[in-house]
Amino acid sequence: FEGGAPFDTDLSAWSNLVEISLDSNYLLTGQISTSLKALSKLQSFLIGDTSIDGAIPSEIFSLPNLKYFEATNAKLDGQIPTEIGLSTNLLFIRLSRNTLFGQLPSEIGLLSSLEFLTLAKNQITGQIPSELGLLKNVLEIYLEGNNFSGSIPSEIGQLATLSALHLAANAFEQHPLPSEICELTSEALPSNDLRVTCTVVACDCCSGEDGNSCVSISGGSNHHRHPDNCTELDVFGC
Repeated sequence: FEGGAPFDTDLSAWSNLVEISLDSNYLLTGQISTSLKALSKLQSFLIGDTSIDGAIPSEIFSLPNLKYFEATNAKLDGQIPTEIGLSTNLLFIRLSRNTLFGQLPSEIGLLSSLEFLTLAKNQITGQIPSELGLLKNVLEIYLEGNNFSGSIPSEIGQLATLSALHLAANAFEQHPLPSEICELTSEALPSNDLRVTCTVVACDCCSGEDGNSCVSISGGSNHHRHPDNCTELDVFGC
């Protein structure tokens, strides 16, 4: 699009659409129209790297066939609607680098088909809901760079398919990482990628003999660093 183009048109006449792909159109402006609810066949809604702003309308999560919702590096704000729990066929949700705020709704745990959850670098607050442990098919979770607080729920350790968990740069209380999560990063799951802020939380198995060192373990090699020089703990096959 050149010269700017609004995306707040009535979409109800396009009821046969299966995919909307508008990503990487930086001049695309406007808000997501609530008329999107008429697109019952829609499977992919891709608006990343655009200037689309405003809140995420709850209507988008009532689409029965929606599988992919990608809006990284747009200008979305507001809270994630509790209606997100209706999207039981959703496989992929990527909303990083927006200004979403408020708490992550517990209804996220109802997304039984979800494989990728990416909400990094927003302004989401409160505790990570324990219902995240219900996402039995999830492969990767990216929640870094928000304002999550409290403790990290041990229920995440129930996610046997999880291969990446990024929680760095949040406001968690100083507390050991739940052992259930540490146990995910084992020789049985060598590809696991766990990232947390090492000055706040760490696996006991990876915190160093003095309990104060930041450790990066990769390919069986341990690298100890003082917390003053470390902002993140990376664990590969701990």
